[in-house]
Amino acid sequence: AESTRTDVFCPEEAKGWRSWASGKESSPDLRCTCPCDYVAVQFINGKATADVIFILSEIIAKASVDRREYVAANGACLIYSVNSMRWRIHQNECSAFTGVQSSKTAAWCPTSAPEWWGARVRCAPAEKWPPPPDPLPPLPIPLQPPSPPYAHMCLCDTVTMTGAEQAQSHAMTTFTLVRPSAQLPMHAGRPVFASAEGLYLYYWEAERRWLVGDNSSDDAHYVRSQSAENAACPTLATGWEAYVNSPGRGRFIPFPTRCDCAPKYNEACACDTIIVLGRKGPHDFLMGEYSQIHNPGLPAQRGKPIFISAGYQLYFWAELNEWLIGDDYKSGSAYLRSAQANVHCPIQTAGWAMWNGTQWARSPVTMSCSR
Repeated sequence: AESTRTDVFCPEEAKGWRSWASGKESSPDLRCTCPCDYVAVQFINGKATADVIFILSEIIAKASVDRREYVAANGACLIYSVNSMRWRIHQNECSAFTGVQSSKTAAWCPTSAPEWWGARVRCAPAEKWPPPPDPLPPLPIPLQPPSPPYAHMCLCDTVTMTGAEQAQSHAMTTFTLVRPSAQLPMHAGRPVFASAEGLYLYYWEAERRWLVGDNSSDDAHYVRSQSAENAACPTLATGWEAYVNSPGRGRFIPFPTRCDCAPKYNEACACDTIIVLGRKGPHDFLMGEYSQIHNPGLPAQRGKPIFISAGYQLYFWAELNEWLIGDDYKSGSAYLRSAQANVHCPIQTAGWAMWNGTQWARSPVTMSCSR
């Protein structure tokens, strides 16, 4: 677009703007801001359809030249293309162009574009995304697995095993962390625990499972977890089996074995307050300071601390092995979840995912610790 001839110092003061493409009068929004957190798009394909609400995304791509980006619950996105100088609507998380776009414009806001082809675009009243269901649907990509060193993922002073007393009663006992470290290469960076009866609880890299045996330097054992699980800590291992010396031949039989950790959370998550930042738009009410409270000792948290803010709670959920922000630490329903499993403190996770009404979307939320 261009204005009439003028000698004003600022483009905001210029008059008589016209669209360069159509020659029609235009009223461009020349502010380097955009007042719309919500954009209503009515697609026109023969006949008008119901509005699709696009909500301000917290992720700003360099390709958009610092302009805002918007996402819809169905995964479509509304972004500015610097190459075409148009606002465009894409499907499939911005990968497929729909053909719906504005005329050429430098407008900072999609609603300020002079013309749109295939849609009507306007600012919309604020909306909130609906809460996620319980239980939570899975993330679209697998959680990032733990990686060495594993010290921050298995901070147990002691591990108490129960559940297989009928088969290996002497192995159902309390194991204490061996100090100084008894780690050998075959333990793949995991800690080693020893009982008063002379047994060891240790990880065996060749089978990628946890074992209970007489010697932590070989793989002879009485009790074992599921193979190829790569668990960073025995408390995270599953599928435990115990050796039973049945008539004719001995064999391993599954038992509902449980490992309980007495952790050093004063070292693992020594935070009086967790500060949550980075979210803009819907669910920004989750941002702020979360203060640690006394852990009520529910199995769902595995002894990890709980943090509360004004009406919302940050907590670990054992069934998912993830940290969540939700309404109630006794529930597995949440608005925000960690994108890395099995970390002792929320500030250690490698990323976060936000519920956008229909699916999980990556979120640039960051967390820091205040002591």
